[in-house]
Amino acid sequence: ISKYSSIIKRQVMSQWKRPNVINSDLTTEIKITLVPTGEIINSKIIKGSGIKSFDDSALTAIARVGSFEDLQMSSNLFEKHFRQFILVFNPNK
Repeated sequence: ISKYSSIIKRQVMSQWKRPNVINSDLTTEIKITLVPTGEIINSKIIKGSGIKSFDDSALTAIARVGSFEDLQMSSNLFEKHFRQFILVFNPNK
């Protein structure tokens, strides 16, 4: 699970652009829904950081990814952990 979580986080971070107003250690939690090919079919803030521009920048990064690559895994593992999951987005961790 941690292998695939790292792949996902790395791909999101590669698309993230830091908003100018961000100067503190912020975290937002985003619920992501995937299909087995890795395509993102939904992403939604479930616990915001309190800074809209930061939350929006995380959603934009996910949208830019579009489809996660290198997520070949068993269907059982996918259904249990990655069909829907929470991405805790904190660029400093």
